[in-house]
Amino acid sequence: MAPAPGSARIRTRSRESSEAPGERLYKLAQNRQEVLAAKRQQAEEERLRLEMDQATFRPSINSSQKACSGVARNRPEAVCEQYASKSARLRQLNQQRTDEELQECTFKPSIDQRSDQLIADRLSRLKITGSVHDHLYADACRWQLRREELGRCLPDDVTFRPDIGWEQYRPSNDDSREGFIDRLSQPRERKEAQAQSFQFRPATGRGPQNRRNRNNMPIGEFLYEQAKDLRAMQESSREAAWAAQTGSTAPNPGSQRILKESRWRAFQELFEELGPVDGAL
Repeated sequence: MAPAPGSARIRTRSRESSEAPGERLYKLAQNRQEVLAAKRQQAEEERLRLEMDQATFRPSINSSQKACSGVARNRPEAVCEQYASKSARLRQLNQQRTDEELQECTFKPSIDQRSDQLIADRLSRLKITGSVHDHLYADACRWQLRREELGRCLPDDVTFRPDIGWEQYRPSNDDSREGFIDRLSQPRERKEAQAQSFQFRPATGRGPQNRRNRNNMPIGEFLYEQAKDLRAMQESSREAAWAAQTGSTAPNPGSQRILKESRWRAFQELFEELGPVDGAL
């Protein structure tokens, strides 16, 4: 007798219902991940194959290079060995260069026994132990410190101590002594900054308010005529001041004519005596 059409499906569902909840979904997700991983691997292999198909360069390697053993550069031991050999080579080259330079130094001073004895006595007197070069370096450092101290000290004859009165108790304008010293050491910059802040800048570009050269004369002639008028005004003012001071009036025209003629005769005589016959000096 044949089973009913839906009996097999019912039995399958009964078996699946006997599994743990979520077991079927987990298996489906795992199978899907395996399929996706296989597809990604296949796509990567296809991409590499296409790249290798485009790489048509084939380098030519000689037989001597084929027999040469390679060195793994990423190994730390190989890197250390390469660095050590390079350093040894550099030291050797530096030593050779030093030896070549010293070959030209042919001077060899001869120190007699007396000099050796003087140096030995000095070392024993100063109780110098160790290298002489270190002692000389330490001695030079001590002298440098001594010179700096002497440079900061004032001479003995500098005894002036000014008394500024009650101003010495006035509060300082600076926050600390370092600020006071910095302000005194930079007076020029401070004065320049103050000068720039209070610098007077007059307004320029304004022309004369009154027209002076009304006749449009050349500038040279205009300045010359202006100077003549100024001199005439100064002469008249001096004469007026002299007349007011002496109480005398100005000379009359006859006196002026006589004075002018006497001057003319004096100049005429001087000209005739100094000049040649043709009348030119």
